[in-house]
Amino acid sequence: MPALFELRIERADNLKAFSSSLNFLRCVGKELQIEVTSETLILRALNDPKTAYASIEFNRSFFVPNSFQLHLQKNQC
Repeated sequence: MPALFELRIERADNLKAFSSSLNFLRCVGKELQIEVTSETLILRALNDPKTAYASIEFNRSFFVPNSFQLHLQKNQC
C-alpha cells in the first residue's frame, strides 16, 4: 500500500544536521533510499560499485512534535 509522509524541522541546528546528512549521503551514492516507520526516518545511500553504504536514522523526536505523520493510501484502481 503506497504511503505519504510529512514532517517539519524548525530548529536551526536540526535543519543543519539534516542538510549535512543529505550532503554526506550524496557523496556516497547518486540515489537516496527513504524508509519511514512510525518512529523513524531512515535515509540510505549505496554507491554504484556497491562498495560503500551509509545509513542515517532520524528519530521522531528530531522533528517538530506532531509533524511526523505517515499516511497510508488505498490503491486507486
